[in-house]
Amino acid sequence: AGVPVHVLTANDYLARRDEQQLAPLYEALGLHVASVTSSSEPAERKCAYQADVVHVTAKEVAFDHLRDRAARVVGDMHAIVLRGLCMAVIDEADSILIDEACTPLILARAADVGAADQRYRLSLFLARQLKREEDFVLGDGLLVRLTDAGQSKLDLLSQSLQGAWRWRRYRHEQVVCALQALHAFQRDIHYLIREEAVHIIDDTTGRLAVGRAWSRGLHQMIAIKEGVPPQPENETLTQTSYQAFFPRYIRLAGLSGTVHEDRQELLRVYGLPTCKVPLRMPSRREKRGRVVLATVEQKWQLVVAHASVESARGRPVLIGTDTVADSEAVSSALTMAGLTHKVLNARQDEAQGTLEHAVIAEAGLPGHITVATHIAGRGTDVHLNKDAIANGGLHVINTNLNRSGRIDRQLIGRCARQGMPGSSETILSWMDNCWKESATSSWLTWVVWAAQKRLGGTWLTDLA
Repeated sequence: AGVPVHVLTANDYLARRDEQQLAPLYEALGLHVASVTSSSEPAERKCAYQADVVHVTAKEVAFDHLRDRAARVVGDMHAIVLRGLCMAVIDEADSILIDEACTPLILARAADVGAADQRYRLSLFLARQLKREEDFVLGDGLLVRLTDAGQSKLDLLSQSLQGAWRWRRYRHEQVVCALQALHAFQRDIHYLIREEAVHIIDDTTGRLAVGRAWSRGLHQMIAIKEGVPPQPENETLTQTSYQAFFPRYIRLAGLSGTVHEDRQELLRVYGLPTCKVPLRMPSRREKRGRVVLATVEQKWQLVVAHASVESARGRPVLIGTDTVADSEAVSSALTMAGLTHKVLNARQDEAQGTLEHAVIAEAGLPGHITVATHIAGRGTDVHLNKDAIANGGLHVINTNLNRSGRIDRQLIGRCARQGMPGSSETILSWMDNCWKESATSSWLTWVVWAAQKRLGGTWLTDLA
């Protein structure tokens, strides 16, 4: 109908893959298709956005919109690459429109370093003088809070400092940021160190967030903590969020296998009604439930044991982990057991797309074991051959409970697709972070009630 369409997907790998695989279909319909990735130059982007259909990630098109906005402010009309926000079709719509809805998308530029490096190092020095639980406590969502004793101690430590450090609010913000860098943000969970730089791991997709940096000096302080050169501080040019960006499209649609439960929020925030589409073929998925073990070591032992059994049966096995560190831990356990496997995590980013493609291509072969972080965020189907289907299809082992149950269901949804056989199970330990984040009295009461109900007991009204 002459309306340009942006097909928004989870990552650059899928944007390129879908453009290449669907090109013959688009051409048969008389349409021109293109893709935009994080490595695309401005001239390439401008040319690609002239196509009828553009495959691109949500982050890339949102930042192109911000860059166009900044170009209009300074009157540089030749730098504008988009030709408008006409229609978007969003894959994994709940992940983008809900899970990442309020994440700030900030367009920034490098500022003069000046005395910033000295400020970062002084903040870290002061933060290292404070004791956990006594002077500060870690809260939910990577937050840090100074106690009254910690605030008094900080006032004492900084009483000889000059300039902005004499302002209590200023030194409070700087030191809290430093405490986050030292204690809240963890290597191989929230970021990777590569080529003498700190790279953020996107907690939704499990991939490197190319070109993104934390603000308020946090990124630089983490770099100093890890012994790598801090990058220049940034100053904000303009910003937005998905919740503000996507309503700008004239037409907006999306799809996801786990979106129906959030239909009220989609209607309230975006004005989008939700339609539930029935399965094309009856599901043959076998759900084996959850097992919770005492220690992490016991968890990995059971994961390896179950993976070994299913692999020996000629079934492909997918082990889903939450972090790079966990993926490497289970990889070590598999290696010690003599099990050949492949690992797919943030260390295999878009610069190593060939390796990723090879790992995904082999993940559906009989007996193959694949370990992956956030495979749901990667949005990739695991294609099975005839032998793998005959042997029972893909077996998925989930090793962590995510904050959103939809992410767990998306991982499980990698198996038994399109009427094929498959099975899933969840193996956890009581030492996993998911319990620590939920260890409240009300939660414990619910656990006891659930256990007693299963055993035929009575409701426990009080906890010692």
